[in-house]
Amino acid sequence: MLKKIFIGLLGLVVLVVVAIALIPFFVDVNKYRPEIQKVVEDKVNADFTIGELKLSLWGGVYVNVSKIILSEKGSGGSKPIFSVNDAKLEVPFASLFNGKPDITLDVKKPEINVVSGLDGKLNISKIAKPDATAAAANPQAPTAKTSSGKAINFDLSFNIKDGHVAYVDEKKKTRTDISGLDLDLKHFELNKPFDFSVKMDMNAKEMKDLVLRGPASLKGKAAIYMKPAGLDRFDLMAEGDLSKLIIKFGDLFNKSENVELKVSTNLSASETNLKLTQAKLIANDAVVEVAGTVDNFSEPLLNLGITSNKFVFEHWQNILKPLKDFDMKGSAQLNVKASGPTAKLNINGKASLAGASLRAPGIVPRVTDLKAELNFTNDSATLSNGGLKMGSTDMEMNGTIKNFNKPQVVLNVASQNFDLDGLLPQKTPEQIKAEQKSGTKEEPMTDAQIQAATEGPINAMKKNPMMRGLDFSAHANIKKITMHKAQISNLLADLTFKDLVMSLKKTSAQAFGGNIGLGSTIDFRGAEPTYQVAAEVNGLDINAAVTNQMPVAKDTIFGKTVAKMTLSGAGITKARVKQALTGSGHIEIKNGSWSSLTAMKDIGAKVSGLPIPGIKDKVGSINVTDKFRQLKSDLKIGGGKINLINMIADMEGANTTVSGQGWVDFDMNNSIAGKVVTPAGGDVPSDIRTADGRMSIPYEIGCLITAPCFKPDQTLQVLGKAYAKSEGTKAIKKAVEGIDNQQVKDLLKKLPF
Repeated sequence: MLKKIFIGLLGLVVLVVVAIALIPFFVDVNKYRPEIQKVVEDKVNADFTIGELKLSLWGGVYVNVSKIILSEKGSGGSKPIFSVNDAKLEVPFASLFNGKPDITLDVKKPEINVVSGLDGKLNISKIAKPDATAAAANPQAPTAKTSSGKAINFDLSFNIKDGHVAYVDEKKKTRTDISGLDLDLKHFELNKPFDFSVKMDMNAKEMKDLVLRGPASLKGKAAIYMKPAGLDRFDLMAEGDLSKLIIKFGDLFNKSENVELKVSTNLSASETNLKLTQAKLIANDAVVEVAGTVDNFSEPLLNLGITSNKFVFEHWQNILKPLKDFDMKGSAQLNVKASGPTAKLNINGKASLAGASLRAPGIVPRVTDLKAELNFTNDSATLSNGGLKMGSTDMEMNGTIKNFNKPQVVLNVASQNFDLDGLLPQKTPEQIKAEQKSGTKEEPMTDAQIQAATEGPINAMKKNPMMRGLDFSAHANIKKITMHKAQISNLLADLTFKDLVMSLKKTSAQAFGGNIGLGSTIDFRGAEPTYQVAAEVNGLDINAAVTNQMPVAKDTIFGKTVAKMTLSGAGITKARVKQALTGSGHIEIKNGSWSSLTAMKDIGAKVSGLPIPGIKDKVGSINVTDKFRQLKSDLKIGGGKINLINMIADMEGANTTVSGQGWVDFDMNNSIAGKVVTPAGGDVPSDIRTADGRMSIPYEIGCLITAPCFKPDQTLQVLGKAYAKSEGTKAIKKAVEGIDNQQVKDLLKKLPF
């Protein structure tokens, strides 16, 4: 954009100066104003207005011009391209005597308006007429003619002070302002290099997130070569200082005015092609170089190389905002080649990262020893020698990416030790004591909070074309994982993500003293996520697993477990999971105990209180504990409950069995009912006697699994009825008369006598 402005500005100013140079000396210059205006308008496709002229001969020929306006053709000055209210043409006498006048145009505070119209063409590109362009072909120096018709050569220089350039793009509806423009151009000639220096104060608004504000300077050599048909080429060899320029681009790039930033370039450009011998960007210790060619601007054909030295991230933290946000250190190097048409660009490159470290949000230790080598093309990338450390955690990575439009990603991850406890913030003992003392605790997230935290990212993922086309597969091999102080070893897992469906396959590990196998899918395609899980465990210490995942249920169940389970459900909130989760399975626990069965200890005591002669001696010795040699049950999940079906427990102790069915809900309430078959003293009534002579009585357990309660009504009714038949009702009724306990009286009213 600046190149086009520069060329256009030079062109129109040269035409104006050449016209003014036609004024004969020692005459009333104002009478030549119509002639000057006609000469300019004959040469350019624009409206031209020139103000009052004043001639001074003190020390040379000085022509002051009160006003110059060059505007779009037919606008009558309403659409000015170049306008100035203070211009001076200076010709020292000494240069006149040398036969080659040295003409300097001194302009103060010019206004230059460059507009890219809705047709994509610049207003300054419409100024030149074909015949004027042809006449300018192959000149060795600017020329003019005297009133006698004799041609003279002259040197032309420009000195523009405090100019203002406005660049407006009508299609993009953007505007860039360059104020404080100082241009010093010495001995300008077409088809010959000339020196120049430019200083400016920029304020760009071409993009919503882009900020270019502050001073910048550029100096060097340039050359404009013309041919009969127009511009042949433009050469530029220059160095620029952007150290005081503020450059921001969203949250990515943030250069302050205190960061050294310099550029240099050596290029040659025509109307259609660009040859870039070298373009260099220097920021602190980083040097990025670009060289090559761009042919056919209408359908660009590139052949470019981009290289960098090994630059240090720490020195770039004041430029690239993410580097500062993550306090990234280390170094990187880049080497890229781009060739071919932009529609089918062939890219080959390599980027390397060495000795890097950073602070990652939510991760306690600093990420260190970060390294990677990335080889990439226009449509693929290969990651090799990737690795990092986070405290005691290590990780190695390698993989490939193909087809960036619909990425196919393969990633391999390996680790000898993955310490989740060390990575994530943990409460200190002091914090735990303070919470216990104050009685406060961290409240779990509400459904509304869960919905807000997950719904946005899920919807964004579903709308993203790249995520919809992503085909991702990863293999993990982690030797040891520490999670909630538990050890998981030899984790092997295959993860895939395709068509918005995530699958976990071939997952196995050793944890909590046993083996774990897992497979699952999560489908994000519908209105809400749906999921399926299949799990299998063998030899698992169930108390260790439950305590690790649900500390509130610690010490509620013990034993070595074998289990299989399949689950399916939908939704992300707790309420929706309760409503939608279904499943089935089977569980076997050996040599364990279950807190819900602790309530069975009350059976003997409750029975002993019955007003039946000798009942205490007969059944009061019943001792059912919470311990068992084996417990088996089928499981069915639905309605927010884990339903126990055909449960049977071979209890620890003398020939006792507990069977039943019931449920445990997701809020840890439980309700279990069944029968206890156990030895009893004396003769067992026939109504409750089993074939092998043991007693069979019902039971019911309720309340929370962390504090289960025994519900005795049904048990006592069955026992009372059985022993009432055996002992007779008279003795029982007589015994009732002496009972003061109202609870026992209420219970006896339910008995069948």
